[in-house]
Amino acid sequence: TAGSTAATTPTVSPSSVLVGSSQKVSTTVKPAGVRTVEIWAKAPGSSTFTRRGTVSSSSTGAASLWWKAPSAGTWTYKVYVRPSLTLKGAWTSTRTASVTQIPGQVTDLEATPSETSVALTWTNPTQYLDRISVVRTLASAAEPTTPVGGVSVLFEGKIVSTATDTGLADGTAYRYTVFALDAKNNH
Repeated sequence: TAGSTAATTPTVSPSSVLVGSSQKVSTTVKPAGVRTVEIWAKAPGSSTFTRRGTVSSSSTGAASLWWKAPSAGTWTYKVYVRPSLTLKGAWTSTRTASVTQIPGQVTDLEATPSETSVALTWTNPTQYLDRISVVRTLASAAEPTTPVGGVSVLFEGKIVSTATDTGLADGTAYRYTVFALDAKNNH
């Protein structure tokens, strides 16, 4: 009969990701058994839910779907479970999860060396930028992948597009990496 099958409020793991990263939406069907489970999502700013995928629950009632939110903001999820193709199903309560957009990369980095300093200029990305971090390594070292992967030359709580690194050893080759960071230090 209608309503005899239900599911738990979905869980979303991880509950906060960057745009383009996967989130797992999971639920458990009760009573346990193989059922058709539809995962629905409402985009930030939208008033309607759209189906993001259909899966079958396992014999234990577990069902999950991995997907990547295409835009930033707070997404809302719910699940619809059908006991069979001919019977109406039941909706779960909703669960929210956040998706964060990170800034683009810095471009046009230029370095102008002198005997004991290097003047740097670059072009910042235009969206989601909160602050800049500049790190220095020896040119022979691997390029840093995080803002703490070298000697901090600049870590500003603001947006800048120039920096000067002073007190350097004359004749030593250095590498500079500029990170564009959002408010949570994502880059």
